[in-house]
Amino acid sequence: WTARQVDRIANAIAKDDRLLMLEGHHANGCESLTAEEVIDACLLRGLPSKMTLSMQDMRRCLTNHLAMTSQIPETFDPAQQGSFLMHLP
Repeated sequence: WTARQVDRIANAIAKDDRLLMLEGHHANGCESLTAEEVIDACLLRGLPSKMTLSMQDMRRCLTNHLAMTSQIPETFDPAQQGSFLMHLP
């Protein structure tokens, strides 16, 4: 059960990353996202949150995360992309 939950969350992150990149957020530093959207995205991905960083730093972390995920080759198996993302720093 736990493994399926982790896979579900990982795949949700991968899907959300693709949508954020399609909307161009990685190119504009996530500036068009609301503060709540940035906080939610950082928390979901395990990135530093508002407890330790300013909003600008959180936007930078999310932008860096999207930059890393944008480098995943198109030929990478989509079924395993979520697992791959869970191992990013």
